Amino acid sequence: MYWHVEGLNAFDKPLTFICRIPEDITLISAERDAYRYKGRVFDFVDIRRFIVVVCALLTPQQMQLLLQELQAFVADVNVSPKTKQGWNSIFEQAK
Repeated sequence: MYWHVEGLNAFDKPLTFICRIPEDITLISAERDAYRYKGRVFDFVDIRRFIVVVCALLTPQQMQLLLQELQAFVADVNVSPKTKQGWNSIFEQAK
């Protein structure tokens, strides 16, 4: 994920995570569904709300493409190591 942010010169933009709230993360913040860490802003979107919105906005063809891309992402065994390396790189720069 970090390589997309890096290429877009978007380090100052919020990074959005889609997860199960409160199962995956408990937010203790003055800002609702957001967290600040080392100068970065993280937004959190509940997966249930995300799915409802996506289903309402996408055409059937777009929905099919989204599901194919999601399946490929989940099936990629290298996602976790790449993501960890990316986060380590980003936060090393923020020190």
